[in-house]
Amino acid sequence: MNHDSRLSTLGLALATPLARRSRAGRGRRRLRFTRMGKYFVGLTLAVGFAAINTGNNLLYLVLGLQLAVIVGSGILSEACLRRLSFSRLLPSRVHAKTPVLIGIRIDNHGRSASYAVEYVDHCEKRPLPPTHALLHIAGKSSAETAHRHVFAHRGRFSFGSGSLQTRFPFGLFRKSIDVEHADEIVVYPELLSATRASPNAALLGDQPDQRIGRQGDFFALREFREGDDARDIYWRKAARIGRWIVRQNEENTGRLLLLVLDNHRPADELTLERLDAEEHAVSQTASLAAAYLEQGYSVGLGSRTVSVPPGRGSAQLDRLFYQLALIAFVRQATPFVGDHYPRAQRLLIEAGVR
Repeated sequence: MNHDSRLSTLGLALATPLARRSRAGRGRRRLRFTRMGKYFVGLTLAVGFAAINTGNNLLYLVLGLQLAVIVGSGILSEACLRRLSFSRLLPSRVHAKTPVLIGIRIDNHGRSASYAVEYVDHCEKRPLPPTHALLHIAGKSSAETAHRHVFAHRGRFSFGSGSLQTRFPFGLFRKSIDVEHADEIVVYPELLSATRASPNAALLGDQPDQRIGRQGDFFALREFREGDDARDIYWRKAARIGRWIVRQNEENTGRLLLLVLDNHRPADELTLERLDAEEHAVSQTASLAAAYLEQGYSVGLGSRTVSVPPGRGSAQLDRLFYQLALIAFVRQATPFVGDHYPRAQRLLIEAGVR
């Protein structure tokens, strides 16, 4: 290796950490005056004109101090934001029209502390209210805050870019840096508080069936799988062999329920009243699923487009909520899918029927 190639290699080795370090501070900068900042800048201009017109040395001294405060504000605010990054702490279960806290974690990668840091988030390209200011974030540490939000409807929502802001040190300017961090969240349907499980829904009675459940007689043992209810773990056997073992019982057909949502929309019924009725039907289905699962039923979902096999537990509830959050109403009156449980009780939910 010749002398020039060694110099170029050394230059790359020195430039790489510098580029990586500057990447954390990239982003569009914005500087806005606060009310106090407008007054201060106006006073500075007035002092400057007076100093030029009179030639008074004391006025020049005051002008220099004021300019130093302005320059110092820009330098210190940049130092507060340059080494910061953030991540969202999204809740696991969010329902439409229900207040929820979206957590924000701000990491300080620099050695010096940051002060009075706020974060402004964007959901579906719309700015959300700023978070509470974090007064102090020590160097090489992190801090958490949150903002309250209500999603107006169910579905998939995307979070895009946001901005870190500070008014440190004198409150004259609001310095902000745009940061890119994409996230998605699926908002479940609204839960109707008046919905309750009907105790007379099971008309067949608790008749044993050759299906796996919890309420019937003992059927078999097997190893624990992801999504199984922790209440089914057979602790005595698991402690003896050192592995998670699940106890399976025969299903009682009277505790097997299929919620059938008719998501067909006639072509001539696209009105606001119809859309409200459809959303109410989806919310009613989600509320019934939660109510019957809480009562110990094995609940499944059928519709014209998607289906979920019957099951129990919180994992099953999340599966039902997820499908209902994204389900769409179709114009084609296709046959129902997932309706192949002949011994299950069926509960039909139609738009417009309340």
